[in-house]
Amino acid sequence: MTRGRPTGVVDDYLRTTVEQSGSSINLGDLQRAGEAGVRLRIKSVEFNGGTPIFHGEPLTARIEYETTSEISGIAFGLGFSSLEGIRMMSLDTDLTEPQKNVAKNFTGMVEARIGELHLQPGRYLLDIGARSGVTSLLDYLPGCAQVEVLPGPETPALIIRQTGGMRIPADWNWAKNGSN
Repeated sequence: MTRGRPTGVVDDYLRTTVEQSGSSINLGDLQRAGEAGVRLRIKSVEFNGGTPIFHGEPLTARIEYETTSEISGIAFGLGFSSLEGIRMMSLDTDLTEPQKNVAKNFTGMVEARIGELHLQPGRYLLDIGARSGVTSLLDYLPGCAQVEVLPGPETPALIIRQTGGMRIPADWNWAKNGSN
C-alpha cells in the first residue's frame, strides 16, 4: 500500500496507469489479487482495432482471454470510471446475452460494439473483469489502464470538459404550461 500526501499518492497511481494507456492494452502480465486470473486470465483489451476512441462514434471493445480449466457461466465486464473512481459507464456481456461455458485450455475473445459512444471526452480509468455465475470472480483488474475519449466530429464544444459522464439521448416533449 502506498502512503503519503494524497496528491503524491494519486500522482503515483496515475503514473502507473498511464503506462497502460491507449486503445490496445496488454493485461496478461499484470499482477492480480488472490485467485483472480488463475482459472481464466484476461490477456488484453483493444478498442476500435487499436485506433483512438471518439465521443459520438462507434466503439468496439475486444477482450482476449485464456482458461486453465473448464468454466460454466462466464460473463465479462468493462467499467469506465472518472479519475476520482466514480463509475461512469459499464458494459457487461450478460446484460443482453446468456453467460457462456468454456472448455479447459481455451483461448478466446469476446467483442462488444456500441453504435454511438455517449461517454464524454476525457480520461477514464478502466476496470475489466470476468466472473462465473453471479458472484464467482474469475479475473479482475480494477483501474488497470487509462483510456482517453476524444471529441468526435459532432461533439458540441459545450460538453468538452473534465467532468466526464455520459450524455444519453432522450425523447423530449415540449409543451406550454397552463391552460389555453
